[in-house]
Amino acid sequence: MQVPPAQFFPLRLPAGARDFMRSMVGREISVRVTHVYSGSDTGAVRLRSGGFEFEARLQGVRVRPGDTLFVRVMQSESGYQLQLTQSSSAAGMMPA
Repeated sequence: MQVPPAQFFPLRLPAGARDFMRSMVGREISVRVTHVYSGSDTGAVRLRSGGFEFEARLQGVRVRPGDTLFVRVMQSESGYQLQLTQSSSAAGMMPA
């Protein structure tokens, strides 16, 4: 399923996850949605990849716990960003 690219902006990364992200810059990885924070208009979610959990703010799509997203790791002056490339969500990605 093809969806328009959306940006994910990590909010918090444990120290080990920073090293993991640095090693993945420019590559596509899969991340699993483990938690969607309710009652928040920021689109905050918890993701898991490479044995690390980190929080991101989702923009442009809606997800549910258990969804797997395929993202490209990008680095900017403000930190790491994850760009959505495709999804294996059974329900499909819905524009926010």
